[in-house]
Amino acid sequence: LWLWTLLAKSSAGEAYNVGSNQPLSILELANLVGKIAGCTVQVSKAAIPNQLVESYVPNTEKARSELGLKEWTPLAESINEMMTAARGFG
Repeated sequence: LWLWTLLAKSSAGEAYNVGSNQPLSILELANLVGKIAGCTVQVSKAAIPNQLVESYVPNTEKARSELGLKEWTPLAESINEMMTAARGFG
């Protein structure tokens, strides 16, 4: 919904962050995807020079205030829907 709204309502050349403003590490996300997919996930942390950030939380305030967007689909539900749709293409 966010991407369709950006396509339909945003001005040309404007940049918007999309996603949740709830912090989630890559490890937590990988484990959630594995749980929903019903498989075991192994994540190893690569050494990245000068890497100080463990997670990334996009600032979505501009999309929220200018376009009226809000989170309404829980992450687990969204992942499950994407997996179900992807199985339909295989």
